[in-house]
Amino acid sequence: MANHVYNYITVEGNEAVQKEWDKLFTNYHEDIERPSYHGDGTITVREYKEITEHPFLEGYNEDNWYEWGCENIGAKWAHIEDADEYHAYIVSAWSPVIPYLESLHYHLSMIDEEVILKCNYEDEFRNFIGVWFNGDYEEIEGNELTEQFESKYNVKVDEENFDWWDEIEGHGTADELFDNLVHEWFENAI
Repeated sequence: MANHVYNYITVEGNEAVQKEWDKLFTNYHEDIERPSYHGDGTITVREYKEITEHPFLEGYNEDNWYEWGCENIGAKWAHIEDADEYHAYIVSAWSPVIPYLESLHYHLSMIDEEVILKCNYEDEFRNFIGVWFNGDYEEIEGNELTEQFESKYNVKVDEENFDWWDEIEGHGTADELFDNLVHEWFENAI
């Protein structure tokens, strides 16, 4: 089974950056088949674009999708799962989308050189987590997080009686406490 990597991207920039961001990530169209929200029988429907459609990424075709993805995105595939004016959530295969982030940052910095682009990413099994911020990134291996967790809460996750859903010393369940440790790491990275 392939590991998915969850990439949570945020952007801060001027109005031109916000317009470009919206243009990159979403398609809008009118849908007359659904109930009216505009009063005229139509609603605006938001759909997410494919990364392969982004104009700053060139050379994609169906014959080179694997190599192109690894080189331009950082993974053999990546899909935009959600996006709004300031965020995008992209799921990729095996690896974070670091080459894509570098290209996206460069593209947006041509519009506003002070643009801020940040991505928190994590492997679905937390084999690694990381933060990418305007070209710099920091990553930690899952076993290092587990060691920190075991030390902080004086537990051993590989012991037979350990259960992620058990309460630890009145602090909360192990899985909640591990999530908190991950979020603390995200906040303190870079």
